[in-house]
Amino acid sequence: MPYCLYNKGNYIITSFFQNPEWRGPVEGPYYYDIINLQGELVSSGTLDYPIITEDNCEKIFLFVKIEGGWFEDDEVFLVGVTIEDIIKGVISKGSIDESVARFKEG
Repeated sequence: MPYCLYNKGNYIITSFFQNPEWRGPVEGPYYYDIINLQGELVSSGTLDYPIITEDNCEKIFLFVKIEGGWFEDDEVFLVGVTIEDIIKGVISKGSIDESVARFKEG
């Protein structure tokens, strides 16, 4: 099911996910395609976190939710990345988790 379409600079990014079974929660992986303005595919792959918004500059934002457990609240984060970083392959679950950990450290 498609859920996002953003025009960022010289690229258009679309993202989609598998429909959950029996109306269950949506879980990754989250698939994406990046095309240039001429309509040529530049990059295609998966992300561990969904893209949920963009800014007025070059960033798109991934939604990261960390389950809290019995006595802790869930934590949610928006992690900004660029389409160039996705194309270069430097965005991964590990790099996003490191960004969240650095933010939590202060």
